[in-house]
Amino acid sequence: AAACAAAALLAGAMFTWSYYDNSNAIAAQAGQFEALQAPLTAAAASPASVEQPAIDSALYAMAEVANARTAPPSSAQDLLGPSASAELLRAQADTYDHALRNVLEPHMVALLEATMWRQIRDPDFMLGALKTYRMMTGLSQMDADYVQSWWVNDLPEFAPAAPFPTADAEEHQLAAIRRMTVDDSYISADQALVAEALKTVCTISLPARAYRQLLADPAVAGLKE
Repeated sequence: AAACAAAALLAGAMFTWSYYDNSNAIAAQAGQFEALQAPLTAAAASPASVEQPAIDSALYAMAEVANARTAPPSSAQDLLGPSASAELLRAQADTYDHALRNVLEPHMVALLEATMWRQIRDPDFMLGALKTYRMMTGLSQMDADYVQSWWVNDLPEFAPAAPFPTADAEEHQLAAIRRMTVDDSYISADQALVAEALKTVCTISLPARAYRQLLADPAVAGLKE
């Protein structure tokens, strides 16, 4: 009986410790989310612009969001008591996804638009750029592998502003592209830009266009000649 009582007392103590650990984690996470108001407000004050397409402020905000994560309690007592781990991780993921959609993606699309206008008479560039732009604005079905490859390998050479000015810039932008595969609403396309880009693409003969699209396939590009 004494052993049972001791076990019950220990279990109760561990349950209580776990409760307090999780309560403290939730409070810490809430404080971190509250602190995000400043960088997110600053990012909102620098809206995406085709005329000034730099994405530094958006990337700074994304870094702050990514760092605003409290680790769920993982001590021994936390394995037995109530856990807020799933809720914490879900809140962190939702906050990051929300920032991707509302902070970073508009700047990415603006940077792509600025680059396309800059290269509007370059059919070689415009072929991949228009395909990517249509996917990122919902005019075509998203192929994340293609867009990610084009964004990393083709955009930087021609962009009027550096797309990857920070160490984690590429990581955040690739995450934004992956997120677009499950989007049900997209940033509206500039129809005038689409029309001009299409005129440029149409100067390429159909066989040449098909061949270039084939070479753009990573599976084909990796084959030995």
